[in-house]
Amino acid sequence: MSEIERFFLPPGKKCPDERRPLLYLSRRDLVNLYGNEDSNLKRNVTSPLLTSLGIMVGFELLTKIWAGEPRVYNNTIKGFFKSALGLSEKEAEALTQFRHAIAHGYGLKAKPRKSRYYYYFTLSDSKAENQFLKETKLRHFSINVWALKSFFISSIANYKKILLMDKALKAKFYKVKKHLEIIIR
Repeated sequence: MSEIERFFLPPGKKCPDERRPLLYLSRRDLVNLYGNEDSNLKRNVTSPLLTSLGIMVGFELLTKIWAGEPRVYNNTIKGFFKSALGLSEKEAEALTQFRHAIAHGYGLKAKPRKSRYYYYFTLSDSKAENQFLKETKLRHFSINVWALKSFFISSIANYKKILLMDKALKAKFYKVKKHLEIIIR
C-alpha cells in the first residue's frame, strides 16, 4: 500500500500495521457521530459542535498535506479552500472563520484579527438542506452538518485524485506525512 493510499484509507478498512494516519483516525471517530461515510441515512446529530469540529480538523489535515507544512495558518487554510476545493473568497473566509470559532472557542462566533467585525454561525441538521454554508445576513452563516459532511467526504476523494496526478503536491505530501500519523498498539 502506498503512503498516499494509507493516508486516505477509509475508516471501514483496517490499517495493515500499527501506524494510523490522523485523517483515518478522524474519519473513524466521525463515523461514530454521523454514521458511515457512504450512508445517506441522516439521523439527528446529537453532538453537532463535536461533529463540526471533527470535520474541520479533517479539513485542516488536508490543508497540511496540500501546503506541505505541519503547521498551517489562517491564509493557508483559506487558500486550500479556494485553490484545492474551489470555494469562493467569501465561502473560504466564512468556513475558515467557522473553523476558528469551533476550534479555538468551541463556540459559534469568531473575529478575524484585523477586523472590527464578528462572524456568527448557527448549526442545522436539517435533512433537506443541500448547502453546507448559507449566509443568512451579513457575516451570519448557517452551517448544515449533513451537507458539511457530504462536502468533506467528497473533498477527500477529489483532493486524493488531484494529489495523485501532481508531482509538486506529492512532494509536499511526503514532506509532511510523518507529522500526520501516530502509532497505536
